[in-house]
Amino acid sequence: MPKVRYLLWDFGDTLADQRWMWPSPDGAPQWTARYQALPESELDERWNLGELTTEELAVALTADLAITLDDMMIHIEARCRDVRFYEHAWTAARTRALPQAIVTVNADVFSRFVVPNYGLDSVFDRIVTSWEERTLDKALLCRIALERLGGQDPYDGLLVDNIEANVDAWRSLGGQAYLFSSDAEFARDWPSLAS
Repeated sequence: MPKVRYLLWDFGDTLADQRWMWPSPDGAPQWTARYQALPESELDERWNLGELTTEELAVALTADLAITLDDMMIHIEARCRDVRFYEHAWTAARTRALPQAIVTVNADVFSRFVVPNYGLDSVFDRIVTSWEERTLDKALLCRIALERLGGQDPYDGLLVDNIEANVDAWRSLGGQAYLFSSDAEFARDWPSLAS
C-alpha cells in the first residue's frame, strides 16, 4: 500500500460494536426492537443529520411507553458508558501512529456522551460527525476531516471503514481505504497498513 499520512477511522462496527444502544431500559422492553428498526426510518436520517436531538428521538420512540424522558435519557447515557471496543482496532488507534480523525455518521448522542466517556478527543486529533456537518456523505466527511488534519490530497488519507460503499466513495475521490470486516482480519492486515 502507498504511504499514508493520515488515518480516518469510522467508529461503529469498525472501532467498536455498534449495538451499545440496543438493550432496553426497565419499563420499556420495546426499545430494543424500535431502536434496531431505526436505520430503516426517516427518524434515523434526521437524527444523524442533527435535525433531531437525542431527547426528541427518545420521545418519538417511547411516547406510548410507560417511561419518562428523564429515565430514558438516564438509560441512554448509561448505554454510552458501555461501548465494547474491538481489541485490535482500538489498540491500533490508541498508538496514534499518524495524525488521525474519527469520521462517523452519528447523532449528537455520540458527541455528548460517547466522546467524553471514552476520552476520544485525546486519542483522535479531530472528530468529524454527520450531525455537526449536516451531511450523511462519508466521502465529504472524510474530506473535511483530512483538511482539518492539515491534508489536502485524498491520496494521503486512509479510511478504515466497515461499509463497502463508504470505502468505494472515498477511493473514487482518490483516497486510500481499507474495508474492515473483522477485528481478527484487521490485526493481520494492520502492520502493512501502518508501515
